[in-house]
Amino acid sequence: MTRSPADTDDLVQDVLERAWRNRRTFRSESALTTWLYRITINRARDVAARAETQRTEPSGTGDIDVPISDLEHPETVAQALSDRSTVRAALATLTVEDRMVLALHDGEGWTATQIGAVGALTTAAVYKRIHRARVKLLHALDDGPTHPRSDSQACRRTLAAASDYLDGRLDVDASARIDTHLRQCRRCPPIAQALIGIKTALGLRPWTSAVPEQFVYDVAHLGGPPPAAMTGHPRHPESDTP
Repeated sequence: MTRSPADTDDLVQDVLERAWRNRRTFRSESALTTWLYRITINRARDVAARAETQRTEPSGTGDIDVPISDLEHPETVAQALSDRSTVRAALATLTVEDRMVLALHDGEGWTATQIGAVGALTTAAVYKRIHRARVKLLHALDDGPTHPRSDSQACRRTLAAASDYLDGRLDVDASARIDTHLRQCRRCPPIAQALIGIKTALGLRPWTSAVPEQFVYDVAHLGGPPPAAMTGHPRHPESDTP
């Protein structure tokens, strides 16, 4: 959800410190992980807001909705998804909310309902944001200029439903129509393949590995000394791997 590894490290440390200071406010109505993620997302939004006020150039595709059918070079985009630094740079052009849903859904395998609980969004709103964020990421990776294309109405319908199709959210008839179109169309399959590549690309670094297990244990068992992350002296070095 951050724009660089250094920002991620700073964010994690900040979240751990805030969570420990506010550990007495944790209530068992929600899972501990949900509470931690909510703190993380709120802090990531704050950091992103400060960064945007300092930005002197437009934020790329972050606030623009561009149709997926306008993608100029889907084969090149699919290849770009295999390069971690390229993907990270493209993600940096998105808003923190869009990065959040991609990281949690496509990177970590969270359901839309789980993301909604953390981000205070409805399930429908989460799915809409996932689709929009995927399209923006693909366009950020596209080398070509963006301009309206003369794709058929069938192509536009298929690509508009592509995210739901890949997530298994369509009924049998709708899925069959897309299957038929993809077999007959030369334009749409590479774009669908690029969408599939997002999950592979975002799975390169599991987010949960950034939260030390010792910290989760300490917060769950309130009281006692501060967690190791706060003192700089890990109790279990083997579990402190970034």
